[in-house]
Amino acid sequence: MNTTNFNLDEIEETRDEQLLANAKAAGQFIDYLLENPESLDKIPNGSYVILETGNSEFDEENLRLKTRLEKQNETTLWTSEIVE
Repeated sequence: MNTTNFNLDEIEETRDEQLLANAKAAGQFIDYLLENPESLDKIPNGSYVILETGNSEFDEENLRLKTRLEKQNETTLWTSEIVE
């Protein structure tokens, strides 16, 4: 077995897992907003809502995304800043 292919497969599997975790978190967040539409007032227009998945590895990657966006002067919020 080629070690390089194994590592690439592992990276792709982790990426797929992160995508699924983010999709699940997004669905839960949308459900929350549907049940609590007043929470939309906490989200400034044009801002990015960064998802918290509950997986520390994936949340660290989302934190890196949040940091990159903030360096570009973008407004970001964690979902926990919106959910009561």
